[in-house]
Amino acid sequence: MVVNPKEDDSVEAVMEVTDGAVVDLIFDTAGNSVATNQGLKMLRTKIGGSRNPDLDGTLRTP
Repeated sequence: MVVNPKEDDSVEAVMEVTDGAVVDLIFDTAGNSVATNQGLKMLRTKIGGSRNPDLDGTLRTP
């Protein structure tokens, strides 16, 4: 699946294609924090497998 983020919301597109099941793996080569954060929102399990509600899975870059 290829999604053009200039035309579509990446997270919504993945949710639609997977019937809301999201994904187990993302492969991001953009090196852009926006793209990376969108990818993290699509993951079934957040970073480190944490289910801590205080961790939103957002990557923050300086």
